[in-house]
Parts: sequence; C-alpha cells; structure tokens
Amino acid sequence: MSKYAVRMNSENWRFRKYKPYSKQRRWQ
Repeated sequence: MSKYAVRMNSENWRFRKYKPYSKQRRWQ
C-alpha cells in the first residue's frame, strides 16, 4: 500500500506540474 500511495502521489504532483491546467479542467 505504501508503494502504491507513493507512486500515486508522485504521479499526481508530476501530472499537476506538467499539466497545471488539468486542475482547472477537473473543476469545470
């Protein structure tokens, strides 16, 4: 579980950094 959580977290911050507009798109 720890590994999975870490990987998810890493991908999350990576996705946000590479696609900051993704957050806005999700809200819309």
